[in-house]
Amino acid sequence: MAAEEKRYAVLVVEDEALIGDVIRDSLEQTPFHVIGVSSSADDAATLARALEPEFALIDVKLGGERDGLSLAAELTDELGIHCIIMTGSDDPFTLERVGALGAGLLRKPFRMERLRIALTRAAEQKAR
Repeated sequence: MAAEEKRYAVLVVEDEALIGDVIRDSLEQTPFHVIGVSSSADDAATLARALEPEFALIDVKLGGERDGLSLAAELTDELGIHCIIMTGSDDPFTLERVGALGAGLLRKPFRMERLRIALTRAAEQKAR
């Protein structure tokens, strides 16, 4: 990564700690810097308000009472954070909710290159 290249702050919301760590490590040498990892929607909302990320990678299924889609709606509507939803679900209702949010979608399992592409596209959209 070039020294003058813009860095984007990313919040990862994933209830499986190993996956969160893999995502953080895979983005280390990219323009996308993971500023926090959370396993619950409520904790992630608190972190987002404190850390002000530009992007959030959010798993649909999280620990706690709220799911990732309700969190994505909150982060988008209240804080203007662009969200990318991660899910292994083919459930039409879940996919419809993702579409209604205007969020990006990454189907699990995914390769880290797909994650980088999704974030790059989101950054390009944000720049317009």
